[in-house]
Amino acid sequence: MLQYRYGFLCHHKAEAMAGTWPELSDSFVRQDVQDFVIWLHPEARVEVVAHAGGDIVVLGDAYCHSGMDLKSRLAGLDWSDPWPGIDDLGGRFAILFLSGPSIRVANDPFGSRMVFYTPDRTAIASHAALLAAALGTEKSERVAAFMASAEYKSRTVGYLPGDLTIFSNVFALVPNNYWDGRGTHRYWPRGPMASTSKKDFLSASKAYFDAFHPFIRSRYKPVFGITGGIDSRAGFAPFAGDFLGMTWVRPLKDEERPIVSEIVSKLEVKHVWIDPAQHRLGEISSAAGQAGGGMRGRRAYVEAMAKEYGDANGVFIRGYGGEILRGFPIYQRRNNVFSHTAMTYTYSTSMRGTEKGKDYLAFCHEAFEGFWGRANYDGIDRFGYKAWDLFYWEHRMGMWGASMLSEMDPAVYSMVAFNSRPLYEAGFGLQDNERLTKELLNDVVRIYSRELADIPHT
Repeated sequence: MLQYRYGFLCHHKAEAMAGTWPELSDSFVRQDVQDFVIWLHPEARVEVVAHAGGDIVVLGDAYCHSGMDLKSRLAGLDWSDPWPGIDDLGGRFAILFLSGPSIRVANDPFGSRMVFYTPDRTAIASHAALLAAALGTEKSERVAAFMASAEYKSRTVGYLPGDLTIFSNVFALVPNNYWDGRGTHRYWPRGPMASTSKKDFLSASKAYFDAFHPFIRSRYKPVFGITGGIDSRAGFAPFAGDFLGMTWVRPLKDEERPIVSEIVSKLEVKHVWIDPAQHRLGEISSAAGQAGGGMRGRRAYVEAMAKEYGDANGVFIRGYGGEILRGFPIYQRRNNVFSHTAMTYTYSTSMRGTEKGKDYLAFCHEAFEGFWGRANYDGIDRFGYKAWDLFYWEHRMGMWGASMLSEMDPAVYSMVAFNSRPLYEAGFGLQDNERLTKELLNDVVRIYSRELADIPHT
């Protein structure tokens, strides 16, 4: 059960659950909504809001950037087109619109609460393995062979191409899309990209943290990683030292240590150095490997995090989303045509010391061709956004980044620091000379502390 911590399974009542589900179901809490059954891990949060069109179910953490009451916001949504309204939501959640036998499901802007589905069954889950266990779905032999290849083993970042999972015909829902039991549909972008100024961006950042900070403090004890980088720093600056700090000593560049020490001293924050090598693999790391999708094996760092922060009300907030705002350098340097074939070569930039073989390329091309269709990229360029920005957000972050949060959940609940569609839009609208620099987020830091912003960053 630890591998499904904070998780859920939802299926139509007519769907027959098979596999190992009969044994698992005793550990979940059942809730019937419309024609669906929702099974919740005991620690999972749920909010059910009655609507004239049906019921809206929020699984996980959600709040309104505008400060509006969540239930009021949901109850006032246009049932036929709720998507503009949910742009006001932040957090880490899946949102379900249920009416009789019909379902529509989406997730938070970043995609940090992963949702998995299979095209031929009316069922979804928070973890691919949970859905596979409930439906009796087998692991994919082709994916297993791909993960055993020299090319995959050479990757510095372990995740699959496209929206694939280790199970046959089980896919991850791509951010900015919803699934309705028949297929996926893109609901953002809805209109042309608007130009923004640095003032607009900083105003949007402050508005975001004005809502995010009190929401976190009302529910959790925040934990941030402190490094020489800028993304996490921009995330914890609004908390003004009112958080717990930690730093993994591996990997950590020598030049980062004095920066970390200076930040800790300035903020007078409680801080620990964590060496993952000092912790043995065990139950937590085994569950974490499964929770993260089975793509990376076991990692000792989660054992360390469980020991330090495994209490009931901790939340580890990663600096994810920062590179969505300021651009990811490797992706920004690409000037090729946006296509599923080009996605293969972008995905392959994290390979080291290995040539791309024929079988590897064929597998990736097929995976990204399917991803292109399920992410609904046809015609995406008409909105004016940089397609590679969307790909970084929806693939690198929405697939790998989100899986890293799932991987951490067995140790300590996790969220991302920057998770707001209006904030992303404010970043995308900037001129390149303002946006494509780490100083963009250092300016966010400066809103809250000039001293913190003046500390060097790597």
